[in-house]
Amino acid sequence: MMATSSVVRTSPDTCVITCPRCEQSTPTPIAQIWLSQESLHPGACGFILRLVRMDQRRFPRKPVELSGALLDVKTWRPVDSTR
Repeated sequence: MMATSSVVRTSPDTCVITCPRCEQSTPTPIAQIWLSQESLHPGACGFILRLVRMDQRRFPRKPVELSGALLDVKTWRPVDSTR
């Protein structure tokens, strides 16, 4: 299984990489990610990132759980979700 690192863009030319092992965040120039052929060391633990996938969002996604019920639009009665 490949480790996944969190990369969040903080400005047009800077991002923050979070190490998947020690969870330390490091500000990094985006040019260093795109132009560098070398591996990245985002944390002090020495973990090496060989592949970086950058999400172009301004803020990280947050997990969401929404409660609700599925209703039939014709009858407005709850739909049996076990069908």
